[in-house]
Amino acid sequence: DLDVGGEARHRLVPARGAVMGGEGGGLMLPPMGLGCWAWGNRLLWDYDEGMDTGLQEVFDIYASQSYLPPKDGEQEDGPRRVASLFDTGDSYGTGSLNGRSEALLGRFRKEFARGRGVGDGDGDGVVFATKLAAYPWRITRGQMVRACEASMARLQVDGGGDEKLELAQLHWSAANYAPLQELALWRGIGDMAEQGLCTSIGVSNYGPRQLAKLQAYLASRGLQVATCQVQFSLLSYDALQRDTLAYCNDNGIRVISYSPLALGLLTGKYASKEDLPKGFRGLALGSLVANDGLGPLLREMEAVRADASVGAETLAQVALAWCLGKGTVPIPGAKDARQARQNLRALQVTLGDHHIQ
Repeated sequence: DLDVGGEARHRLVPARGAVMGGEGGGLMLPPMGLGCWAWGNRLLWDYDEGMDTGLQEVFDIYASQSYLPPKDGEQEDGPRRVASLFDTGDSYGTGSLNGRSEALLGRFRKEFARGRGVGDGDGDGVVFATKLAAYPWRITRGQMVRACEASMARLQVDGGGDEKLELAQLHWSAANYAPLQELALWRGIGDMAEQGLCTSIGVSNYGPRQLAKLQAYLASRGLQVATCQVQFSLLSYDALQRDTLAYCNDNGIRVISYSPLALGLLTGKYASKEDLPKGFRGLALGSLVANDGLGPLLREMEAVRADASVGAETLAQVALAWCLGKGTVPIPGAKDARQARQNLRALQVTLGDHHIQ
C-alpha cells in the first residue's frame, strides 16, 4: 500500500541515488554549488537580459572548478574532472521569462565548452540539477516525464546515448493538499529514472516523514533518493532543518542548502530598513531587520570573521562555512564574478566545532 501524504575537509562528496538499484556509479557533488533562482527572475531579483554576459562569467568561474590538474601519480592525459553543481528549476524565471534559468545554463555550458575547446555534456564535470514544479495541472506521471524532457531541451541535454540530466528533483510535496497528485509526482520521477532521462533523483522542501514515504516507494522500484534540498542557514535552523539533516545523514542522502545567505541578509548589507533593496524583496525582508532584529547575529558573525585563524574575508563566507561545517552542500547565488569568487573563497574558511554547533 502506498502512503502518500576547498580544504582537505571540503572534498567531493558522493550522494547515493544512482538509478536502477544503485548501478552506474552514483552522483558526485562538490562541496558547494551555484543556485540559479535569480536568473530570469524580475520580481525578486530585478533580472534583465543585460546581465547575461556577467552571468556567463559566473558560470565559467564555477564550471572551471571541474578542471583540475591530475594528482601526482595519476595516469591521465587530460584534466582530472570533478563536479560543478548548478541548481535550477523549470519554474525559475518570471512571466514570459519562465524557464529562462534553465535556458541560460544550457547556453552557457555550450559556450564554456567552445571556449575550452572540449566537448560538452556527459563527462565534462558539470552537474545540472533541476527541480520540477508540482503545478496543479501536472496530475499524471506522463506529464512529469514530459516536464523533465522540456527541461532537458532548455538545458540542451539531448538525452541521446549516455547523456542524461544529472539530477532531477521534485520541487515541493503536494501531499498536504493533493495526495493523488503527490503519487503522480512519485511515479513520474521514477519513470524518468527508469527511462534513462536522469542519473539521480532528488527532492526539495520535503520533511523527514514524507521523505521516508517516498524512499519506501522508490525502493519498491529499485530506486533511491540521492539529495534533499532544505532552506538552511544561520537564520533557518530549527526543528525541521535539524530533523531533516539527521534523517538524511542516517539514510545516505546529501542535504543541499538553499538560501544559505537568507536572501542576502547574512551578507551584512541589509542591517537596517534603509539598506533594503527596493521592491518585493525589500518588503519581504523588512520585518526581519526591524528593531535591530539581525543585529546580535551579525555582530557575532563579525567577531568570527575578525578572528584571523578563521580566514574569512566577509560575513557571507562565515555563513557559507557554517553550512559546510554542518555537512551540507550550500548553493548560494551570484550575480557577478566578484560574488562568485567570494562565495567560493568560503571553502578555505576554517570554523571550529564551537562555531558550527
